[in-house]
Amino acid sequence: MTKENLIQNDQEDAMLSIILRDNGILNEITKRFDVSYFSSPQKQEIYKAMLSLYEEREPFDLKILKTRLEERDYHDNVNGYLERINNLAESGYSNLYLKDVWRVVNAVREGALRRKLNDLGEKILSETNNPGKKLVDLVSESESEIKDITIEMGKGIESSSAQELHRKKGDQLNELAEINRPNKLFERQYPEVEKLCKEQIERNLVGIPTGFSTLDSYLGGLKHSHLTIIGGRPGMGKTSLIRNIMINIGLYQKKPVALFDFESSVQDTMLAMICSLKRLNYKEIREGVIRGWEGFGEGSGMMKDAELHLCDNHNLNINDIICKTRSLKKDRGIEGIFIDNLESLQGRDPNLPSSYFSHRLKDLAVEEDIFVVRLSPLVQEVDKRNDKRPKLSDLTGGGAVESDADCILFLYRDEYYNPDSKDKELCEVDIAKRRWGSREKMKLKFIKECMRFEDYPDSVQK
Repeated sequence: MTKENLIQNDQEDAMLSIILRDNGILNEITKRFDVSYFSSPQKQEIYKAMLSLYEEREPFDLKILKTRLEERDYHDNVNGYLERINNLAESGYSNLYLKDVWRVVNAVREGALRRKLNDLGEKILSETNNPGKKLVDLVSESESEIKDITIEMGKGIESSSAQELHRKKGDQLNELAEINRPNKLFERQYPEVEKLCKEQIERNLVGIPTGFSTLDSYLGGLKHSHLTIIGGRPGMGKTSLIRNIMINIGLYQKKPVALFDFESSVQDTMLAMICSLKRLNYKEIREGVIRGWEGFGEGSGMMKDAELHLCDNHNLNINDIICKTRSLKKDRGIEGIFIDNLESLQGRDPNLPSSYFSHRLKDLAVEEDIFVVRLSPLVQEVDKRNDKRPKLSDLTGGGAVESDADCILFLYRDEYYNPDSKDKELCEVDIAKRRWGSREKMKLKFIKECMRFEDYPDSVQK
């Protein structure tokens, strides 16, 4: 079937004639119908003119519609279309469709989505033969576009009028609609939710424990399908915190997790983890100081059994991360991923906004049912303030990143800025955003020499 065969000309004309005959129908149609669904620019302009008149509460017929199109400098190009639509409206033809208007509107939508799918197929075929196109990019981009089409398919045209019209024809719509009624959803979901609650209720957790009781008491662990952002200026301990959490999950809980690190090597990451695990001075170990090597050997032996998957390939792009994560989920059953220094990827393609990466990571968390933790730097203006504690407005990427995130944590260590600070080894943790909870502050202990975080006595700040 050619693309031309996918154009629903009769249905598009019928839809416009119905609107011309009954302007009020626009109240329902506009909720889930986009002007781009029409196949020609002329029909799109006619629909826009109709919509503008309706929004101004101005009843319109052919004459008024022509005047509005003249005001928009688009009249000469649409005369033929207007005459046909008007003829349909004045004849009994449009009455055949008026009683089944929603089927007509959905037919126009479906024609548009089929054309989008056709265009995507041609694009895939063309780029498949392009040797310069990475396969992982082609697959990921195609998957993303198909997902967008799937979402559009799911929108549909719903209204009480539509349900009433279909009920007159039979009970098929009710049978289909029954699937999505709350009572049916509850019946299907309740056993799963009940099982989850029974498993975790003793620890008051619904996610994967971080290993820090204070943090878990507020967050309930790292939850599947959630995107968590940990922000802070350099030197606050962001990287050390996620390494400590990975030890707690991958070593002590034996639950597989992965790290994509675009700043450190795997060797540096393992060295830091071992020093944290055995309370060894990281700087001394790197410099080859003999003291502590026995503990280093013990730590190395312990880490061999950890369910950790580390990647330090700095040439990956966001599509590579997604593909590797899906592979790890399928083959290893990972519970979640941690990402450090994602900004280096964004710098390679400045045309992509920060929101693109946060959207993709949130989608990944939901689609693979894993948690995603991403470290985020803050704007330099933080260091110029008297109070250097972070705020949501300090996030690089702005509101889009904040919107995608289910949880945002900020780290602040006063002794980094004030060497004489009385708050030694204190790291303030600010839960600046929690999608289903209030903002809270707490404390963790950070032992800089061994890059180790611990629970802090009397750690809750009110």
